Amino acid sequence: MRILHTSDWHIGKKIYGEDRLDEHARFLDWLLETIINRDVDVLLVSGDVFDSSMPPARATDLYYRFLFNLYEKTRTHAVIIAGNHDSAVRLAAPGQFLKMARMHVVGGIRDSAKDCVVHLDANGQTAAFAAVPYLNESDILPHIPLEAEIERSLRYREAMKRIYDECLSAMDADIKVFMGHYFIQGGTSGDSERLVQIGGIAPVRTDDLPGDVDYIALGHLHSPQQIKGDGCPVMYPGSPLPLSFKEAEYDKKVLLVDLGTDVACNIEEVTVPVFRKLVRVKGTPDDLTQLANFGDWKDKYIEAKV
Repeated sequence: MRILHTSDWHIGKKIYGEDRLDEHARFLDWLLETIINRDVDVLLVSGDVFDSSMPPARATDLYYRFLFNLYEKTRTHAVIIAGNHDSAVRLAAPGQFLKMARMHVVGGIRDSAKDCVVHLDANGQTAAFAAVPYLNESDILPHIPLEAEIERSLRYREAMKRIYDECLSAMDADIKVFMGHYFIQGGTSGDSERLVQIGGIAPVRTDDLPGDVDYIALGHLHSPQQIKGDGCPVMYPGSPLPLSFKEAEYDKKVLLVDLGTDVACNIEEVTVPVFRKLVRVKGTPDDLTQLANFGDWKDKYIEAKV
């Protein structure tokens, strides 16, 4: 089974007030083409589809047009979870309709963590996805007045482990994949993530994660990275667009993952094209004037420091 792991699209993101929806439109066109050309069975989006809980109308239009094209032009399934930037309720609202089009969206936990588990069949193999969205502490922890932050952090970790165990008990398939959206201990964050931490401690550690799965597909960190551990691969693909000028210093990726009962997990990093460059320049006012007159700055975002 071939899976394309993505996260942190942040549709609707602006940079210094400049709209970037054209870049997102080009990314989604490229993503659809990649899915078709690489025969992807399942697309994963590990949270932060949008940059805000109230995205502009054109951002939601881009998202739903992409899902429609995915349904119309492929046989690919999609499993999508809410991140900390998304409105869980709005993202999941059309879920019953989307499910008829092979799109499975999980915004929150309703009655049981088992509701997060999505079972799919593709290429003669069954797969189960524990699509656990971003969960704030208030979503899963009863309030205890005057509780110390370290104690609340430990309770959060224990609650997350119970959710994982409940999901795992409902996963009856050849291939098992966990999804999540959070900062995990050992990850490297940049300057554009909202740090999701409880009491200053990473809310999840690798030894909190379930061992009896084949792949863990995370979102929230914007640079592609693998978290070291003894179990299966724990991966962040990062955001497909640079969300700050600092992020423009490294390549953006999506992860093509081949999983099967008779083959080892194989992960291929696929580089996302640069749709519009982010460039930093520094100098005196005269230097910057010279650069403005003679440089090729068309279709670039420029951050100038004097």
